[in-house]
Amino acid sequence: MPFSRDNGDMTGPLLEVRRSRWPLRIAYATGDAGFNLVWVLFDSFLIYFYAEVFALPAWALTPVLLAGRGADFVCSLLMGTWADRTRSRFGSYRPFLLWAAAPLALATVFLFSAPAAWPVLLQRHVGTSQGVRWAFATAMIFGAFYATANVAYTALLSAITNDPKERVGLSAARFAAAAGSVLLVQSFTLPLVGHFGLGHAALGWQRVSLLYAVIGSLLLIGCFAGTREIVQPLPVTINKPARPLLAVIHSRSFIRLLLATLLSLAALTCRGTITPFYVSYNAGHSTWIGFTLASNSIAALAACIVLPYLRQNWLPPRRIAILGAMAGSLLCLPPAVWGNPRLPKLILLQILFGVSTGTLLPALFSLFAELPGRLDAAGGYRTAGLIASGSLISLKLGGALGAVLVSSSLGHLGFQAAPTQPGHVLDGIKFLFTIVPAGIFMLTFLTLKIGTREASFIKDNSKEQL
Repeated sequence: MPFSRDNGDMTGPLLEVRRSRWPLRIAYATGDAGFNLVWVLFDSFLIYFYAEVFALPAWALTPVLLAGRGADFVCSLLMGTWADRTRSRFGSYRPFLLWAAAPLALATVFLFSAPAAWPVLLQRHVGTSQGVRWAFATAMIFGAFYATANVAYTALLSAITNDPKERVGLSAARFAAAAGSVLLVQSFTLPLVGHFGLGHAALGWQRVSLLYAVIGSLLLIGCFAGTREIVQPLPVTINKPARPLLAVIHSRSFIRLLLATLLSLAALTCRGTITPFYVSYNAGHSTWIGFTLASNSIAALAACIVLPYLRQNWLPPRRIAILGAMAGSLLCLPPAVWGNPRLPKLILLQILFGVSTGTLLPALFSLFAELPGRLDAAGGYRTAGLIASGSLISLKLGGALGAVLVSSSLGHLGFQAAPTQPGHVLDGIKFLFTIVPAGIFMLTFLTLKIGTREASFIKDNSKEQL
């Protein structure tokens, strides 16, 4: 079937993609699979690596992590404008997947290269201060290159097609691939470190990071090769960098989506972080922590696979997000009235929770992809990169908020690792597992529901334009 090119205006005719849907979805999803191979390694294992293998001083752990996140944050802000103003024969966003693949792979390997894995001649000249500097430098370089590629990848969704239904399918495929990568990295990293290290932990981590980095970079290149920027932007008529930024900030739809994404991630992170504590101490099934977490992740992955069919035959993405937030809030509440929860009941609840909330983020990101066409057409500039930057920043801030909420609450409760916990700590863990995420999900529901209608939610009218 022939395909047509248009100017990216979402009010125009929908684009016909000349390939079948699933090859394109798989090609786009390989990008997030590659990103999550290295990101989950950074996010889930870096503290353990620094403390147990790198032997980084305790005082340096938090500053190094903040340096990496700070570089990610700053580069995300800058990258949005840079990508929007890029012109090449490969498009505006795809080239960054190709350009950043190798540097990101090298940065990942350097990040997980402890001095003990360096050549002997270099080890002789490395003290504590040099190790701390290395950790700071590699964390910041990793954050910068990750943001460079990830912002462009997120913005690419709005340029592949302007069919809202297909954008939901692409977004769902992306998050399904991401969930698969998370499961693989969390399940196999430590066994692989032992296998490749042969008793040398530092060497094992370096080799595993090399394995993930190579596979991740190949997946990014595969995403570059398998996608095309078919939606053509309007010619830029306003050459003032501040104008697109101000237009995005003044978009009520964008602000609502930012807030909904931040709240969703805060709730999901809070619930996911406290789950091992609840399963171990409140439910008394510490040996089933991994299975309980995996059941939720697999259910969320299945929900992502089903999401395109819901969008095509039943529901628009905003309603999917609203229902996901409402269901997430309701499914957090049953353990609040349970006594000692039985394991089958808890696992069933985790599966239902994963199915209900697994559609939330894909639906929100498909809504983000709807915004650039309207803003670009009205303003004479490109905004897809800026919108992608904002969506990723809200995603990361929400995750950080959820993690800080749990860690600070446990500290306030006086939690100490022990076989059993006092009653007030158990009550606090239950509160964090039930009432807190339920309340945050309800705020997400209200953010998406109150004051908007389906026809006007993703519609930036003249009052929102500069």
